[in-house]
Amino acid sequence: MPSKAKSVWETLSVIDCSGHTEEKNGFTYLSWAWAWKTLKELYPRARFSKLGFFDLSDGSQMVNVRVWIENDSGEVIEDVTETLPVLDYKNKPIVNPDCFSVNSAYQRCLVKCLAYMGLGMYIYQGEKSNPDSGIAVHAGDGTEEVFEKTDLNAIAEVLITFMANRDLDSLRQFWATNKQPLEHLEKLDPSNYKRVLDAFKAKADELKGESK
Repeated sequence: MPSKAKSVWETLSVIDCSGHTEEKNGFTYLSWAWAWKTLKELYPRARFSKLGFFDLSDGSQMVNVRVWIENDSGEVIEDVTETLPVLDYKNKPIVNPDCFSVNSAYQRCLVKCLAYMGLGMYIYQGEKSNPDSGIAVHAGDGTEEVFEKTDLNAIAEVLITFMANRDLDSLRQFWATNKQPLEHLEKLDPSNYKRVLDAFKAKADELKGESK
């Protein structure tokens, strides 16, 4: 379980859910299976309960889900209950929904409960990536270094360092793999981005010269 100094929100809200979402008809959906797995890995005593559904006067239905987290002593440290309408693929309420639609609504409601706890909340805000997550610079050998988004000088230095001792193919692959930190650097600190770009070009020219 994460450090007691961090709240559930502080732990979950910085997680980047990229790669675990699906686009359907203009809406972004987070995988309920991945979201629940992520929560259980961080909080093994997390629980959820489907509280049933109720009918509305127009024939549509609402489902109810509760998610709660206990600490090692059994004390509840986070508790969220949410309702969600049973919707079709256009996000419109379904009249007299079938069991498959109701089950899908339960899964979406579960994910929404987790968003209230912090996991994937940025998706509901219309963001494609988590603006609060750190920037990871990938070395290309399976390792990475993660920085706060304000550590622009450090990001530039590590990018330049990681480009040393590479052949031409791995240099190009390194540049493609680190698209996110490079775009972040270009947007917020053009001078440091230029420094990294110049280092990349110089290394590429050096390697091309060696291959002649």
